[in-house]
Amino acid sequence: MVNAGDHGGSLDGTSRKIARIALSINTEAETVFSRFGVTHGGFQVLASLYRAGPPYRRSPSRVARGLMLSGAGLTGRMDQLERTGLLRRRRDREDRRAVVVELSHAGRSLVRAAFPVFVASHVRMLSQALEPEQQSALSALLRTVLQQIESSEPLGRA
Repeated sequence: MVNAGDHGGSLDGTSRKIARIALSINTEAETVFSRFGVTHGGFQVLASLYRAGPPYRRSPSRVARGLMLSGAGLTGRMDQLERTGLLRRRRDREDRRAVVVELSHAGRSLVRAAFPVFVASHVRMLSQALEPEQQSALSALLRTVLQQIESSEPLGRA
């Protein structure tokens, strides 16, 4: 069993707290998006296409990379969204061998309706826990940590 003493006493549960916060945020997101008939993961696909701007289409591989998903992970999400009429798969007009994914009108409407509710839920969660100055400080600290993590080599590959 590993304990805090194995790390020079510096392990104070920060990672565990971050994981618990992430779980709470994701649980809240699932609740929000279920009201719109999609999962959090499904909404992420729709939002990726929406962020592409008109005509709201991207290649499946670009969507998968942006969401850090495997092709298989994305396919399941897209199948469900296509069945419910929120996106369409089409042959690329420039390269008929390729497929592109595009938001349907219903998909665009869902993103426009659900995103403000999603953002409001995050604002509410943070506002209940922290004053505005604390929120700013937390944001700055997390940005610093994230920049370091994203710029470092993955553990075990050094």
